[in-house]
This record gives sequence, C-alpha cells and structure tokens, in this order.
Amino acid sequence: MEGESLFNDGVAVVAFTLLVGIPLGTVDKFSISNSLLGFLSFVGIGIGIACLVGFGISYLTQRFDLPLVEQSLTLVSAYGTYIMTEKLGGSGVIGVVTVGLILGNFGSRIGMNPRTRLIVSEFWEFVAFFVNSIVFLLIGDQIQYKILADNIILIAVAIVAVIVTRAISIYALSTLSNLVA
Repeated sequence: MEGESLFNDGVAVVAFTLLVGIPLGTVDKFSISNSLLGFLSFVGIGIGIACLVGFGISYLTQRFDLPLVEQSLTLVSAYGTYIMTEKLGGSGVIGVVTVGLILGNFGSRIGMNPRTRLIVSEFWEFVAFFVNSIVFLLIGDQIQYKILADNIILIAVAIVAVIVTRAISIYALSTLSNLVA
C-alpha cells in the first residue's frame, strides 16, 4: 500500500512539474499530445532506469550473503537511480519508487535470506520514519502564524467544504453500492 501511495505521489510530482513548466516557458508549446508524450517519456525513463538497476541489484545479491553489503546496495541503488534518471531527463522520484518496489518485492525474495531481509526491511523502516519526521519538522518550521491567523475564515470554509464534499461522495457511493449489490 505504501508503494502505491508513493507511486501516486511520484506521478503527481511529474504532472505538477510539467504543468508548472507551461507558464514558466520550460515547455516548448502546449498541446495535449506534446504534454502526454513528455509525461510518458519522463515517467518511462524513470521506470526503465529503475528496472535496470533494480533487477541488476536483485540478481547481484543472489551471489553472496552479506547483510550489510546488501543493505548498502539498496541504499546506493535508490540514490544512484535518482541521479541517473535525473541526468537522463526522467523522473527521479518515479525511478526511486520503482527500484524500491522491485528490490522490496522481487529482489528480497530471490536474493536475500530471511535474516538479511529482516535487517534490510528494518533499516528502511527506520529511514522512512526518520525522513517523515524531518519532513514534518520542516513543514512545521515554515508555518507563518500571522498569515494563518489572517486567513482563518478561508481555512475554516475550505475544511468544511472538503468534509462536506467527502461525506457526500462517500454516502452517495455507499448508497449506489448497496443498490447494486
């Protein structure tokens, strides 16, 4: 589930980058076909590089049983995939997510014994916790309370609108589901 969420976030980053490029002039000429082609190439480069790195590291780890080396390879492959993909004009975020999915699902099954798999998964669990903590601390550091207080009514209206919209969609889909089922 976390991998799917990250992949969705990665696609959102790619779409955001392309859409921001239109008013900034980094996108040559806007058209649906050019945007779609740019999006597919951006994502395709990320997935392609990630597949090469992910499957390569997966088969490499079959050759030895050294937990710290395998853990290091997963770390280096994530960072290396990001750097290579960005240099080749692809999405580093999509590349990292894809290489993580490959190493976590395929590579851990074929190339790691249970002890190594546990060490590597605990390492990545810690890294995810640590990075999430840092991100939320940095977000909290950026809050400007004066601006927040000046816009409190708009914020409250937005929160209520989101909750009401969500309730309407959930209850409408639930009712429809009950009628169909």
